[in-house]
Amino acid sequence: MDAELIQNLLPVALTHLLAFIIFIFLLQRLAVGPILRLLDERREKIASQFDDIDVSEKRVASLREEYEKKLQEIDEEARKRTLEEVNRGKRIAEEIAENARSEASGIIESAKANIQIQIDKARSELKDEIVSLALAASERLIRERLDEEKQRELVGRFITELEEKEER
Repeated sequence: MDAELIQNLLPVALTHLLAFIIFIFLLQRLAVGPILRLLDERREKIASQFDDIDVSEKRVASLREEYEKKLQEIDEEARKRTLEEVNRGKRIAEEIAENARSEASGIIESAKANIQIQIDKARSELKDEIVSLALAASERLIRERLDEEKQRELVGRFITELEEKEER
């Protein structure tokens, strides 16, 4: 039985073995090969995505540095413009102050000229009044033909009146 069994089982076992080998071959060809290719493609795709992520991170870092640099430049430009505007404001304030000084000086000079005109006018009026008083005194002297004592008295009063008018 043993030999007979082995003889009967051997073709079945060989057939099974051959079927199993064909099955493994077909499985390898039709299932495992495509699955492995799919896994390899997936692995390559993931590796590619990681590379893309690294590239993107480097690009983001580069852009961040660039933007920070630009922000610093903008801040510096803003400070520079602010300083320029402050200096411009100071120049304008100095110009306004100088114009005000100039106008004040002009007003002072005008006031001095007006005062001098008023002084000259007052002197002229005083002169005219002195002349009028002298004429009036002379006229009195001539009309009255007074003696020497009365003439001295009139001239003294005249001089006193002149002094009083000058004091005003």
